[in-house]
Amino acid sequence: MTSEYKYGIVLCCHNRPGYLKTTLDSLLNSNLKDSIICIVDDFSDDKNTINLIRDFDIPGVKIIKKTNKKHLGISLSLLGGFNQVFPRCTYMVNIDSDVIVKRDWLFALEKTYNSYNKLFSNKTIVTGFNCIGSCDHKIIKEFDDFYIKKSFGGVNNFYHKDLFYIYKKILKTGRGWDWSLVDYCNENNITLVASKPSTIQHIGVNGMNSSGRYDYAEDFDLIPKTIMQTYASSDGLTPQMIDAMGTWKNMNPGWDYESFDNNECIEFITKHFNT
Repeated sequence: MTSEYKYGIVLCCHNRPGYLKTTLDSLLNSNLKDSIICIVDDFSDDKNTINLIRDFDIPGVKIIKKTNKKHLGISLSLLGGFNQVFPRCTYMVNIDSDVIVKRDWLFALEKTYNSYNKLFSNKTIVTGFNCIGSCDHKIIKEFDDFYIKKSFGGVNNFYHKDLFYIYKKILKTGRGWDWSLVDYCNENNITLVASKPSTIQHIGVNGMNSSGRYDYAEDFDLIPKTIMQTYASSDGLTPQMIDAMGTWKNMNPGWDYESFDNNECIEFITKHFNT
């Protein structure tokens, strides 16, 4: 059966409007094609937080807004959000309310998931937040575009909905769900994989690791390795111009390359800047 959406995203929050606004702005500026979002307000009493959630909207993206009737904590709030998106998506995704994401973070997570599955048959859970410098979350093995990890936290998880049964079991227990998930995966041959480089950065002051630092991804680079070129129209491109444009690809291996004609540029400006 085909899912209504490819990605089901859950974001849980309790107050902290400054971080939440940054996270929502980051989502707004990312590519959320084929996504459904559930924002779970865990009984916030801060008016700015409540208003941010109320006013948040992304044209063309389905957003569910769920408010807990009492403060439940992150585990039960996350479970409530997953329950909302589970019937409607293929991949389940969570992000904390104090992160920033790259523009194509969802596609990068799916790419990491597929890269692992081309090489291994084990089930896997992926994160886009790789704490390389944290002694809590060691790298077991490095590949070209992902790491196999001993553990990772709950800032971001990306998994196929077939594994939701694991989350249902663990999230019901309450606190410490992320480490309970790690233990379950290690005991049941489910591999923990981190994207390379990170596509998500933690910006909050909570979550200090055993090295005495707040968790953050050292390999997160907000400036994407993407070359974009524009031209008037494809009809006016000469073979010499096409060859010259191709030199940018050759000189920058490992970078993505995109090109746009004038009409595509106008469409982009109209869509994103409402002009």
